[in-house]
Amino acid sequence: MIHDEAYIRITRKPCSVLWVVMWGFLWFVVFNIAVWFVFDRHFFDWVGFDRLLMQPSVNELQSVIGKIKNENSKRHLVLLGDSIVWGVGVNDPKETLAGQLGTLLKDQEDIRIVNLAVPGNSFLDMAAQVREGYRPNDIYVFFINPMLFDEEYANRTFDESVRFKETVSFALAKERGRFGECCDLDIPLFNFRSVVSRLFTPVVPVYRHRDNITKWSIGLPPSIAVDAILHRLFNVRLTQLLERRPMSVGEGITTLRQTQDFRQSRMMRLLADVTSILKEYPNVLYVILNDNRFEKNAFQDRNIVSLKASIHSERVLSLYKTIGSDLYLDSVHMTPEGHGKVAEKVFEFLRTSDAI
Repeated sequence: MIHDEAYIRITRKPCSVLWVVMWGFLWFVVFNIAVWFVFDRHFFDWVGFDRLLMQPSVNELQSVIGKIKNENSKRHLVLLGDSIVWGVGVNDPKETLAGQLGTLLKDQEDIRIVNLAVPGNSFLDMAAQVREGYRPNDIYVFFINPMLFDEEYANRTFDESVRFKETVSFALAKERGRFGECCDLDIPLFNFRSVVSRLFTPVVPVYRHRDNITKWSIGLPPSIAVDAILHRLFNVRLTQLLERRPMSVGEGITTLRQTQDFRQSRMMRLLADVTSILKEYPNVLYVILNDNRFEKNAFQDRNIVSLKASIHSERVLSLYKTIGSDLYLDSVHMTPEGHGKVAEKVFEFLRTSDAI
């Protein structure tokens, strides 16, 4: 008897590249929908935003500006400044200027405070942020740090002084020649990368919220994520990677520097031009911060008068000589008590200016 033998032949078929691409695209879409659901719906309430990262990407800045523009249920009090307003040295966001202003404004539930200050922000950065996110019902407080008029900072190039170069290049494109003539600052034209970034930011949630996703996924809010994410990836131990480290600033006795003539500073011309541009936005108010860097004398008194006169606005508050040296952590940054004193004065300024 001849037995027929049956065989099952298994043939490996080549994987379709199109099939892989389609499934990859599907998962990409699903992931972006999930990110949108978590980070875009009720952004300020769900994410618990208090301030940007100490070293944020332009994605994070643009995502928060987008949320301000799209949240119609609130008026926004937007704080624009550098490391002082951001709150370097103050770990609890409730103790920063923004946090303590929020306490003073707790009865005005229609107002949301948004701290857009970033360490290293320039006047050009702040002007660009106003132009990018301006809404007629919002209030913008532009904080001016006298330290920037020191020749050590005033003569820096565009690349050295501007924090968000792509944002400034877009927002102030039509003023390129103006800043070149007045201040010898060459604002570059936006490049292909920045164009692509602007196209992706509004339509791709995972790209828009990459900083927020990182902070949220490892449980580090913006106020604590200092030297805590990318800068720690070289650590081997997981406990070191995820630990919450408090901020600290340099300690020691602060030596006041000899006062310089602000009127000769390029930064004075730059401030005058920036505030002239912002005249078209009526809800911008200005605050001249105090400092613990320069000697307080008659010469510095004249500097502050000249600084105030260079601002193209009637709504200017000067905090010169109003914050004692005991309320500073170093030559620039304040203690929580210093932030509280500034918050009280800014609150009164906003009230008397009919801004709130």
